Amino acid sequence: MVIKNIQVFIASYNRRDYLRECVKSVLAQSNISTIEIIVSDNSTDYNVQVMMESEFPEIRYIKREPSLSAEEHFYSIISEVSAEYYMIFHDDDMMFPEMVKYLYCEISRNNELVAVGSNSLNYDSLKNKTLHNFITIKNKTFKSKEAFLFRYLLNLPVSPFPSYIYRSSVYLKELLLKNSGKYSDLGFLLNGLDKGVIKWLKTPLMYYRQHSGNDSKTIALIDREKIIGYIVSTTRYEYKSLPIILYEMDDYVSMINKYYSFGHPNKNQEIKRISNYVLKKSHVFIFIFLPLKIYKLIVRVIINSISRKLMETKYHLPSPT
Repeated sequence: MVIKNIQVFIASYNRRDYLRECVKSVLAQSNISTIEIIVSDNSTDYNVQVMMESEFPEIRYIKREPSLSAEEHFYSIISEVSAEYYMIFHDDDMMFPEMVKYLYCEISRNNELVAVGSNSLNYDSLKNKTLHNFITIKNKTFKSKEAFLFRYLLNLPVSPFPSYIYRSSVYLKELLLKNSGKYSDLGFLLNGLDKGVIKWLKTPLMYYRQHSGNDSKTIALIDREKIIGYIVSTTRYEYKSLPIILYEMDDYVSMINKYYSFGHPNKNQEIKRISNYVLKKSHVFIFIFLPLKIYKLIVRVIINSISRKLMETKYHLPSPT
């Protein structure tokens, strides 16, 4: 199949060396001559620009100046989409050689699909270790926001945001939630479900890099409250719904761990507030949250112990550089 009408935007921010690996992985895609690559540089310095101009002069490069917020950068990229399908890849991740082809084949042959994401392998660049992240053992489709949200709210593995390909006639800039901060990508995906179906592929198609600067490692309470408010206002979930309570509790437990480990200017006050919430929901914490945590831990240990040979044999995965 010839890939056509697709743009791959690479969102970059102060990560020149990671970006170099990312760009090379995109250039290694099959049918690369029919894919338009755009590097959108939101860096606060000029290191990325110097590298792109000297090492990849053939690639379209955009310098965001002055540097934008993550949300504004996201909005700017979507505003510049001109192809029928597009991806917003991250500069710290790496594509497998057939990634664009696999995603394109799925979305282009089914008009119901508005976006397609994939499984991934999590690569810890500090430990040089691959962690297997099974989002699903079979291809999975979502036709409602509630079904899509269930995995997010229970903190189960999900298809990483940079793995998605979008149908541009559906995923326009108007779908982006304004002032939603860290969780704007989740709101963006959810809004597309009002117009069609989202699919996850079981095949791992990328390395999702784990490092100290990952935004996923931070908890933004204000942004989290905004996305919960959006979920309650647009779905059948309520503030008292069990999945939302578990979602909040998971964040709170993570916060307590961080406060004890790293300290916090308002540590005692915050721990008291969080502890009061957990105590009020003690029946949920003891009988649902803790068993769920233990269950997920056991499943993760089993997956990590058996999956490496299976995945590498079945999918012939490339090694990260």
